[in-house]
Amino acid sequence: MRYIAILRGINVGGHRKILMKVFKEQLKELGFTDIITYIQSGNVIFSSDEPYCLALGKTIKDFIAEEYVYDVPVIVRTVEEWQEVIANNPLIPDGDYDINRYLVILLDKEPDPKSVKDLNQLDFSPDKFVVVGKNIYLYSAGPVHKSKLTINMFEKKLGVVASARNWKTVLRIKEL
Repeated sequence: MRYIAILRGINVGGHRKILMKVFKEQLKELGFTDIITYIQSGNVIFSSDEPYCLALGKTIKDFIAEEYVYDVPVIVRTVEEWQEVIANNPLIPDGDYDINRYLVILLDKEPDPKSVKDLNQLDFSPDKFVVVGKNIYLYSAGPVHKSKLTINMFEKKLGVVASARNWKTVLRIKEL
């Protein structure tokens, strides 16, 4: 089966360095095949006989902890789930739009509906977000790094582990 692993917070600002070329070879040693990496920020496409995304994420996370001594959240989706991430984005308008204003935050599990309801009561205007299953779609009216809609905020409010990718990266991963 084909999977996409999203590693959070590696190779950012010189911290938690993992060279993707080396990491690709290490993943082969773990039994993964047909490995493709995209940019240095921790996007890995691979094949595995393992049928369960959470187990694969744990395998990769545990390997990074042992080999690099980093605590790196790892979110894994099947290729089919990735295609659903793209198809189900309720914030992307028809026609032209500024791709740089859109993100998806991938969650390790579906959040508790009450937590989502409580979060939906808060106003983050002009930024917008929508929780759909194990994904949060985000639109940032200004620079994304200045938005109050942060991964840490969502993790805290929803009790989940998360990692984000900009929409350009989401679409590029699909192409790969």
